[in-house]
Amino acid sequence: MIAGISGIDRQRVTRLLRRAGVPVRPRGAGRLRPVRRNDPPGLPQLISELYEAGRLSSRQIGSVTGLPERTVRDRLRRYGIRARSRGRWNREDRRTVPDQTLRDLYEQLGLTADRVGELTGMSRHAVLRSAHALGVPVRTGGVADQPVPNRIELVRALYADDLIAAVLAAHDIPRVPPGGPIWERFPEPIPLTEVISAK
Repeated sequence: MIAGISGIDRQRVTRLLRRAGVPVRPRGAGRLRPVRRNDPPGLPQLISELYEAGRLSSRQIGSVTGLPERTVRDRLRRYGIRARSRGRWNREDRRTVPDQTLRDLYEQLGLTADRVGELTGMSRHAVLRSAHALGVPVRTGGVADQPVPNRIELVRALYADDLIAAVLAAHDIPRVPPGGPIWERFPEPIPLTEVISAK
């Protein structure tokens, strides 16, 4: 506006204003904003069904609904729909070995993770992940009677330590009971501050 009235270019007007100590508003400030329309009544349920039941991605939902992908992600947050973890296979979709099968084959019979995987049609990695999730002590190799640390007891012992309890309380980090997969126990990452070493 000032540039149009004065007949000089906008950049020069901005420089002169700044030099004179006049605060300059960012571009677009003061313009009329488009009126925000309310979402259609059935949109929350539709997006929920497509995302949670249909397992569609935000991009695919955008193709179905005609909304931009970014708007779909915004609506997922607005409607309180929990986002799936990223990756080719979502963590929620991963197959696990049934509890009793794992305990019978791996813990009682002492079969290796590779052998349990062959019998159940799963990979060694899936067997070990299932063992961690169920709180079954994971062997480093060999037979079942080999001494191994119990990770569940280790977590309980750490929580019982007064110094660790003080640090957790100081940083408002909740105590999460042991057992279950790590992504389920800590669905949201806990922000940690950088430790500055004294010189």
